[in-house]
Amino acid sequence: MVEKLETEREIQIDWRPYYLRPNTPPEGSELPAHVRARMAGVHDRLRQMARAAGMDMVFPARMPNTRFAHEATEYARAHGKLLEFHRILFRLYYAEGQDIGSWHVLRAAAQETGLDSDEMQREVESGKYTAAVEEHSLQWERPFLCRRNIW
Repeated sequence: MVEKLETEREIQIDWRPYYLRPNTPPEGSELPAHVRARMAGVHDRLRQMARAAGMDMVFPARMPNTRFAHEATEYARAHGKLLEFHRILFRLYYAEGQDIGSWHVLRAAAQETGLDSDEMQREVESGKYTAAVEEHSLQWERPFLCRRNIW
């Protein structure tokens, strides 16, 4: 879909990090039942739209901590593989329901993208991309600070 938009509209997509639930613990957390219930209708509509586009879509009951996923995405950007890596992460999470907060999943995504998974993990764990992700995410967070804990 993104590639189609880029071609048809002659635009360039630049993915930036955003923490939907910034206080998610490192191991992730179960989504509260009231959140799952409130989102059920939205998820059903999104699944229908995905099916109409020939795609599967799942919504895991666990919310992963996406800090390392965002930082790994910055690693991919630095190595010219941003769009490929991002596309793979979306597929792993939204089509397969995998935990993108897990190094196992992030390393598999790096390998599928043609990136060095050992180097990626080393650089991300060293904090090399932390400041960049924080800076980018704050750009989107500032307008919403007053509504931050909506769940």
